[in-house]
Amino acid sequence: MIAEDRGIVIRLRETGEPIRLNVSQPVFRQLVIYLLNAFIGAAAAESAIEIELATLDDEPAIHFGAIELPAGARDLCLRLGADETARALLESLNAGLTSCDRPPRITLAFRQAIQRILIVDDNPDTVNLFQRYLANLPYQLLPAQDEGEALRIARGTPLLCIILDVMLPGKDGWQILQSCKNHPDTAETPVLICSVLEMEDLALSLGADGYLKKPPSREALLATLRQWAG
Repeated sequence: MIAEDRGIVIRLRETGEPIRLNVSQPVFRQLVIYLLNAFIGAAAAESAIEIELATLDDEPAIHFGAIELPAGARDLCLRLGADETARALLESLNAGLTSCDRPPRITLAFRQAIQRILIVDDNPDTVNLFQRYLANLPYQLLPAQDEGEALRIARGTPLLCIILDVMLPGKDGWQILQSCKNHPDTAETPVLICSVLEMEDLALSLGADGYLKKPPSREALLATLRQWAG
């Protein structure tokens, strides 16, 4: 390994909370390897490199730090920015590089596209639960409590999906489901029925794209969202 040949020790600093990235894993690995190789080449021999997973302005980031970087982090960052391979990988992942010379460090930051989810539920505890489930992930939860508010948001906002309760004040979830599926602005938006009622077959027969028993586990919710996020 190049690091061993130059007597460089690589340390990974662990984080308390997992950092999740909704990106292509093969491209991500290639980019990290490419940046690490460049950092090893720029670091002083017989020194150390520290890699840290973190968040920067609520976005996932990876810090590459060195005890000694003779040419400076800013110079290395500029060279990588002009490198065709590095630039192509960064653009593919919607990521960017920043630098800091004291201490010498380059930060790889990911600008993840926020995907909006409409949740139609009059129970604030349910909305709070889903907000906790989606914390630190590239999703924005838009709450609505009735049909009028729900349809106004759904028809005017690009959505990943609609999470819909069945028992609601005024028109129930089944009626809202039909309104969504019969309107051109929302007909293609996936609708996930989330209810205490055991009615999966009915939900799917009426046009819902998915069903989860309330309250769902975090794993079940994220697995469902991933199939629509692509």
